[in-house]
Amino acid sequence: MTIKLDLNSLQPTYDQILSFPGKQLVTQYVLHNDAPETITTATQGILALLSNHPPLCATFSTQPQEHLETEIKTKKFLVINGNVVCLSDEKKAPISAPKNFVDRFFSLSLLKNPVACIKNHYLEQTYLPFWIAKHGNVCPGGDHPIVSTETDINLNAQYLFKIDEELQWYIDNFRKEKLQHANALSTQKHHIIEQYRNFAFDCYVDLDPVVLL
Repeated sequence: MTIKLDLNSLQPTYDQILSFPGKQLVTQYVLHNDAPETITTATQGILALLSNHPPLCATFSTQPQEHLETEIKTKKFLVINGNVVCLSDEKKAPISAPKNFVDRFFSLSLLKNPVACIKNHYLEQTYLPFWIAKHGNVCPGGDHPIVSTETDINLNAQYLFKIDEELQWYIDNFRKEKLQHANALSTQKHHIIEQYRNFAFDCYVDLDPVVLL
């Protein structure tokens, strides 16, 4: 079920950085800054959003409030993915990321602890206990079970799912390569700017004093 959301409570502290059209609302926000007053206002805004829209599933603890404030401070990206609300320390996964590297059903970022449902939808283990507490053993990727066992899944959510360590290794390496590439581009950009500044300064120094007058 898709619900219509009033997102006004987020506007004072979050900027929308992407949105995807479709049957479900998929949007990502970034926190303005980590000033104490911003964190407090952001916390109140998220709590208001969840309170006003009970069908939403928060994939983080909302109590005590101090814990939520810490989460918001360390995870500056807020994602609304259909009826799921996530906090993440990473922005959306790059377009070049393979499909099974991406946390498609929760945060939209690269997976950190990938686990697979019975139909091989890869999910982020960190968020599963919150999803299961609200929806039970139902995969967010369909109406099928996440796992075939019914062994007290609500109490053992994080322990029923084995992390795919091989996939995790590939994702970690992909993340490192992207970071190295971004750092290299940043260094190159800085070098080009410095060259331009030096060139502009040299041109200014070489000007005829009469021209400067």
